[in-house]
Amino acid sequence: MYNKDDIVYILENDQVVRKAKVAEKSKDYITATNIYEELIANGYWKPEPYNRLLYIYDKAGLTSGVKELLVLAIRFFENQQKKQKQELLRLADKYKS
Repeated sequence: MYNKDDIVYILENDQVVRKAKVAEKSKDYITATNIYEELIANGYWKPEPYNRLLYIYDKAGLTSGVKELLVLAIRFFENQQKKQKQELLRLADKYKS
């Protein structure tokens, strides 16, 4: 399912998420926000950066940021869902016979 490059990419990004969490726990919200935003911009597929940014934006009173991020997250995960469905259908057709 995953090749070696995919696994390295996932592990590296998971490490980056951990760095953001450390920054957040240290109340370095600017660093944490920058890391989460970079992960999202690079197409990181797990929901954690979105969830954490929503929390930070809400805590800072950035309601417009919360709304924009919610729209972005919804679009991203809808696209992910479509891609997964297409892949499942492709595999189903492949192994149909």
